[in-house]
Amino acid sequence: MTNLLRNRRLLIVFSILTLILALILPRTSKFNYDYRQGSVWKYDDLEARFDFPIFKSAEQLAADERYVSSIETPSYSYVSDAEKNSLDKVWNADLCKYSGLRQGIVNDLRKIYSNGVVSDEGLKLSRKADIGQSIIYLSKGKTVEQVPASEIITVKQAKDALCESLAERSPGVNADSLLKKSGIYDAVEAVLQYDEARTALMNETAYKDVSPTEGYVEKYDIIVKKGEIITEDIARKLDSYKAEYERRRTGIERDGFDGFDKFANAVSPWIGNFLIALAISVILCLSVFFSNANILDEMGRLLFIILVFLLLTIVTLIVDKYNSAFLFMVPFTIAALWLQSFYRLRVVIPVYTVSLLPLLIFAHNGPILFVMFLMAGYVSVYVYDMFNRGLMQFMVSLICFAMLLISLAGFRMIGALSGGMAGQVMLLAVGSLVSVIGYPLVFLFERMFKLVSSARLMELCDTESKLLRELDDKAPGTYNHSVAVAGMCEAAARAIGANPLVVKAGALYHDIGKMANPNCFVENESAEARQEGGYHSKLSPKESAQAIISHVRSGMELAGNNGLPQLLKDFILTHHGTTVTGYFYTKYVNDGGDPDDKEAFTYDGKRPFSKEQVILMICDSVEAASRTVTPSKEAYSELVEKLVAGKMKEGQLEDADISLKELNMVKESIKSYLMQSHHERVVYPTRKRFGRGR
Repeated sequence: MTNLLRNRRLLIVFSILTLILALILPRTSKFNYDYRQGSVWKYDDLEARFDFPIFKSAEQLAADERYVSSIETPSYSYVSDAEKNSLDKVWNADLCKYSGLRQGIVNDLRKIYSNGVVSDEGLKLSRKADIGQSIIYLSKGKTVEQVPASEIITVKQAKDALCESLAERSPGVNADSLLKKSGIYDAVEAVLQYDEARTALMNETAYKDVSPTEGYVEKYDIIVKKGEIITEDIARKLDSYKAEYERRRTGIERDGFDGFDKFANAVSPWIGNFLIALAISVILCLSVFFSNANILDEMGRLLFIILVFLLLTIVTLIVDKYNSAFLFMVPFTIAALWLQSFYRLRVVIPVYTVSLLPLLIFAHNGPILFVMFLMAGYVSVYVYDMFNRGLMQFMVSLICFAMLLISLAGFRMIGALSGGMAGQVMLLAVGSLVSVIGYPLVFLFERMFKLVSSARLMELCDTESKLLRELDDKAPGTYNHSVAVAGMCEAAARAIGANPLVVKAGALYHDIGKMANPNCFVENESAEARQEGGYHSKLSPKESAQAIISHVRSGMELAGNNGLPQLLKDFILTHHGTTVTGYFYTKYVNDGGDPDDKEAFTYDGKRPFSKEQVILMICDSVEAASRTVTPSKEAYSELVEKLVAGKMKEGQLEDADISLKELNMVKESIKSYLMQSHHERVVYPTRKRFGRGR
């Protein structure tokens, strides 16, 4: 039933993870071609699968923008009623006997005005501009049009044109003299006026409207052929094709992809995303299962791993979509440090690696960034234990940055990375610093998921903590026993690669329940009490056994009242497992009791299920029993072998994930520890006394 519930719960959790991934993963693949300018195209001929524009390079676009901003195109507008007033003056001019020429002069002047006339100062063109190629903006009412600058004339040119036209029509008339005497020359004036405000506005718009493209590639055109050298023009085509390829996300946008109808194009990306999401979820689940299957039984620990994975995935996809260059600044290594606070390296390494898969699969420069941050994460986890106090934590940031810098330099040397190196270095430096600054978030995660971090364990192992000080005051013998067991457990844990900090904390708190009745336990009895027969002299074997057994229940109550984490409660509950209180059970049987009546003498705890709990169970028994034997290598070896064999015979180690090889290593470590702790001391000689004069 338990396995069924577990499997159903895991199925729900990973199904939800798969759905979330399917929704957030981009519904398009990357442009899976590796190329750079000057290299040879090593793939088959690349045919355009859709029409796309050729984008200018950043340098070209910047040059065009500089050119547009350096040449200001002036804007002119018609002067209100200027043309009407001028024509009225001509119409009313005194032409004397040449009044028959009036209509022709008016028509000529109206035609001249239709092109545009400015003052004799001329057009306000840029000095860099060629009047033959320049234009102006001409606005009349609400309309604005571009007019060649060469078509606009000055007032003087308008007078000359009017005089020339009159002379052609009336050869016998002195046109210049007539126009001057009649005052018609004076009536000619500028009808266009320079508009400074509109000029600024129109030129700003022109600057923004600089075309980012310089050509077009049609569907089925060959972009580059196999074996062809990638020139600057081909590189721009490839960059443009890549940008358009990755822009096409929905089925309608994918109309250039042959072989699928619109429905298939709309549905296939979702199916593809689901399959990829399912694969990633399975990999994550298996990485946890093979590294530490017990995590799958603890929902808090499992959900934290999933949270870390989702955070990295979401940040990767958002940053890559916004600006892939900023991926260099994402503090991916912080995930490794977070994981390292709660899990062993055998869990951290595979989970961190899987968490970087979305970066590898979907991000620009994904393989390069994957390698860089994978190495940096591994190194950060390795060195953090050396530099995890105070300002020394920034050494982790520095080492992480150094590793990233080395790999960055390597990839740039082989031409795998482009872009400004200074900017990439700066982004990596910021990301490395954030990785360490963001580490304290582990305390938030600790509360959210009811986990126990390394920092919390170190705090609990402080012998000046309130609960341990109380244990020392109320049950000094038990306190000394716990400290001794902690030292032995640490040595054994290091021998097999278990967590020494976890087992040390478990050892220090495993017997706190004895504070409820310290005199019940021999290590706390005074010499006077032992002389009088001790605490158990007036109790029956069953009563004594129950008094001894109760320290587990009392310990669980104290742990709950003092807010100890479940991790330490498990040590309290498993350090005796379901063993029998051998001394009082044997006494009960020897006194004529029923040998099958074991229930009253059996601890109601749980059998240990982790390596650390097994180590504590063995060390707890060995430390207590070692006080009863004469210190020698043979005696300690026999004692350890006998006690471990007894635990195995009682089935206490059946649920634990410890191998026989590891168990043998634990035994040898304990034997060595006992010999070093209880070796014989040097006997100091007594100084002889000599008489005076000697």
